[in-house]
Amino acid sequence: MRAVVWMAVAVAAAVPAARAAEEKPQVKSGPPPARKPKAQRRTVATRVVPLAVSSKDGSLKDTRALSIAEGEARLLFEQRELTVRPGDRLGGDLVQRVEPGLIVLRREATENNSEATVVMKFDGEGLATVRVYWMQPPTEAEPNR
Repeated sequence: MRAVVWMAVAVAAAVPAARAAEEKPQVKSGPPPARKPKAQRRTVATRVVPLAVSSKDGSLKDTRALSIAEGEARLLFEQRELTVRPGDRLGGDLVQRVEPGLIVLRREATENNSEATVVMKFDGEGLATVRVYWMQPPTEAEPNR
C-alpha cells in the first residue's frame, strides 16, 4: 500500500513538471526588429542679433566690488556704497545669487525684450564684467509707416 501511495505522489509531482516543459515559450529566429534611423546632422542658418547696451548694463559695468562673499556683497554702485543679498534689487534687476567673484541677476521681460539672466564677474581689483543672456532674442522695433 505504501508503494502505491509513493507512486501516486511521484506521478502527481511529475505531471506539473511535464506541463511546464510543454508550455515554455518558443524562441523565434529571424532578422532583428527594424531600428529607427539615427538623426542626421544638418546645417541650420541662424541670425546673430547685435544687442544694444542699455543704460542698466552701463551702470552695472561701472559697479565695483568692495567685498564679496557667499550670500553678500558690498558694492560701489552709481557712486553709492550698497550691500546686496539674494532677493535685493540692483539697478532694477533682482539679485538671485552672490558668490565670491560673481553675482547673478534676473532681468524681467520688457515690451521689446524677453527675460534675461545677467552675470556679473569681478576681477581681483573688483572691476565688473557684465554679460546678459536673453531667454529669447530681442525683438526689433517696428518701423513707423
